[in-house]
Amino acid sequence: MTSELQYMKVGGTGEIAGSATAKRVSDAITAAGAKMVKFKARGANTGRCYVGVTAALTLPDGSDDETTGWELGAGEETGWLPVAAGDLSGFWYMGDSATDHLLACWLT
Repeated sequence: MTSELQYMKVGGTGEIAGSATAKRVSDAITAAGAKMVKFKARGANTGRCYVGVTAALTLPDGSDDETTGWELGAGEETGWLPVAAGDLSGFWYMGDSATDHLLACWLT
């Protein structure tokens, strides 16, 4: 993947306001034409953020499921994630509370 990244450029960055319920990333930022995206929990967060690929996104609760989001503590980030069809609508997010915000950077 490193060789692919060298031919991409930063398409933009943005902030996604916290939400205690699942929200579609593309409702906050469009990032048109994005090929890769990276999410980062804001360093000032007091709780965690969760990123997933379903509207049924849930918080970890110790049970088997396929809806639990990828957990990010304050300042933690995902690696680069491929974006289908240049559209962030396949990603969902939520936080422990509405004050836990997420940052995004995307490549085009």
